[in-house]
Amino acid sequence: MTRPFGWRDLPWLYRMRHRMLILDSRRAYTHPPLMLHDLLFNHGDISNAYCRLVEYGGQARSNRIVGQLCHRPGHRHARLSFIGPEDRLDQPGTTALLEGLISEAGLRGAHMLVADVDEDNPVFEHLRRAGFAIFARQRIWHSTAAPLEIAKAFPSLWRTASPGDRPAMQRLYASLVPPLVQQIDPAPFTDHHAYWVHWRGDALLGILDVTRGPLGVRLQPFFHPEVQSVRGLVTNFLAHYRPTPDTALFVCVRSYQGGIGLPLQDLGFSPCCDQAVMVRRLTAAVHENSAAMLPTLDGKQAEASAPISRYDG
Repeated sequence: MTRPFGWRDLPWLYRMRHRMLILDSRRAYTHPPLMLHDLLFNHGDISNAYCRLVEYGGQARSNRIVGQLCHRPGHRHARLSFIGPEDRLDQPGTTALLEGLISEAGLRGAHMLVADVDEDNPVFEHLRRAGFAIFARQRIWHSTAAPLEIAKAFPSLWRTASPGDRPAMQRLYASLVPPLVQQIDPAPFTDHHAYWVHWRGDALLGILDVTRGPLGVRLQPFFHPEVQSVRGLVTNFLAHYRPTPDTALFVCVRSYQGGIGLPLQDLGFSPCCDQAVMVRRLTAAVHENSAAMLPTLDGKQAEASAPISRYDG
């Protein structure tokens, strides 16, 4: 049985907060497990952007599982935030809970529901059964090593993005990201994330999507193939903008930018996990027949006064 999340579920969810599987890599690697203020102010009755459902699966209340999605009103994309407890996700009720969240996302007007998940996690198969498909893969790299001190002696090669940078950012994104991913990914560079840009003359060669949180900093890079030293650009950014020398760093590298992995290894990063980025389409194209006049040959027709010639062969 699937039902909406209620106020009486809050104490239980707070106790289970460390056992939830986070399905948004931005949140998973920058923020701690759900805190009380998250549960209160992200409750569906207060914030229209969040929706939570509880599934019992015909079992005792002690075996309940919960899931949450986030959908901003008017946006095309919704995202699964978390599901859990993680050690109970192998039960059949997980698929039913996902189906309920899919229905809620559709009712809210979302066209797609997105989730990040490790392929070896049990919830991966439940997402498959619920109709989710992989549209991209990503590897998370992790490091706590401090950048080279010598890098601080050089001027910064990065600056925060301004509205005037957006057209160039969009063009770089369109040239790097495969069309299939562009069709599904939320529109880039239009939200409230922090972006940093690297220009060389009149050419935009690099973008960093930066998410900061109590657990560390997550970077998602977009580098033009003309960049000669990815290592130098990353080192320069960390030397000038890393909050503290011991701040944990996470770099999300999509498969279509896999060449960044070797420079990250040289900087002391190591692979943290490999994830599948999955999507469940909530709408389908509808094709309708429409009547239209057929054009005349060459777009012309004979004038009424034109002479008529006769040919006898």
